Amino acid sequence: MSGSSEDKEIVRRVFDAFYAVDADTLRELLSPDFVGHSMPPGFSEDQDGWLEMAREWGRGFSDDDTTMDDLLAAEEGRVVVRFTTRATHSGDAFGLQASNRKVTMTGIEIYAVADGRVTDWWAVMDLTELLTATEAVTSGASPSLG
Repeated sequence: MSGSSEDKEIVRRVFDAFYAVDADTLRELLSPDFVGHSMPPGFSEDQDGWLEMAREWGRGFSDDDTTMDDLLAAEEGRVVVRFTTRATHSGDAFGLQASNRKVTMTGIEIYAVADGRVTDWWAVMDLTELLTATEAVTSGASPSLG
């Protein structure tokens, strides 16, 4: 395998382990000096923060169907993932009260890989449906489409 193919496989394994809340695999594949540049408030940017974020995700979302829509190797050990998550927001997570609604979220992540491990992570997510569902629970209103 070329370096980019190996890097893509490492990222695929990290991605799958995150949603499975597989701490052993994450510890194996995240560099000891891992930096999560896009961590939510209250989470450390290190490996422990990433693991806690995975656990928080697992507590907050059931029926999780996250698909990797694109997995692209870029230059200099970077791998880009475009993904879609469909899940039920069934538990309180990331400071948001459970809405018990099915939501769809999309995002793009960039992983840096060196020496067979992920060293850095950046992400941007569209949380519009999640925040709309949560707002409806908080306000008692039903979200409208128009």
